[in-house]
Amino acid sequence: MRSGDPNGGGGFTGRPARSHAELLADQAQLDELAAAYGDKALTLREYLVARKPIEGRIEASQRRISRQRRTSALDDFVHRPGALRAAWPTLALPRQQAIIAAVLAHITVGRAVRGLNRFDQQRLAPVWRV
Repeated sequence: MRSGDPNGGGGFTGRPARSHAELLADQAQLDELAAAYGDKALTLREYLVARKPIEGRIEASQRRISRQRRTSALDDFVHRPGALRAAWPTLALPRQQAIIAAVLAHITVGRAVRGLNRFDQQRLAPVWRV
């Protein structure tokens, strides 16, 4: 798998930045809404009704950003040191493949050594996305 971006950014242009800006705007709007409720400018009912679509947009933006960054396979393991290592043996093969695809852009295979007819790990150079 090769990344379209030489820096490993996945080759996306424009949309991730816009998704991130939308996410920040929605989070700021949710903070404003909470402040208005705290100042008693809104009733609890008004607050709850207004909060629902904002939270929906925040969740949608987070999912979109994860898909664009190809990290959704890692979402269950973020901020949980050791969780991926512990879960790895029990994960289904497609899930393991998705996790590897999320972090590995490609592997460069170096030149073979004439006469060496066995696996040589030194020939492999991983190129990480993160």
